[in-house]
Amino acid sequence: MRVEGRSPQWSEQGASLIEVLVALVILTVGVLGVLAMFSASFASHYAAYHRSQAVFYAQDLIDRARAWQQDLNQYQFALGDAQCAPPVASIQNAKADRDAWLAALGCALPGAQARIQVGVEQQLEVKISWRSGPLQRPTSVQLVTQL
Repeated sequence: MRVEGRSPQWSEQGASLIEVLVALVILTVGVLGVLAMFSASFASHYAAYHRSQAVFYAQDLIDRARAWQQDLNQYQFALGDAQCAPPVASIQNAKADRDAWLAALGCALPGAQARIQVGVEQQLEVKISWRSGPLQRPTSVQLVTQL
């Protein structure tokens, strides 16, 4: 029944379906943005961890070479793969020490390659290369020191 002079009143008590869908789309975009940032953060952390491991092992080799300075030429090593192997109980010479270091490097950085060059006046160059990140980009660390 309609009363003269009065307009029909619409009561707005809830959200319409369109409002709910718009809110859901906005929430989804926000959540996807947070997930993308989390993924990028994880990839950066992973790359930084590998880089710090490579620097640690390069410095470790330099310290080992200082201990075996009289046999420094035994550390010379062309570019090669570092294969993971169990630790050696006793190290008798510089070459065995280098091989133990390569095995430890292979365990810490799977797929790593190392190059060790001994230069004039006891200059030691250590280069460690590996593939990093989801795109497997080639990455390397190189340390050069005078012993």
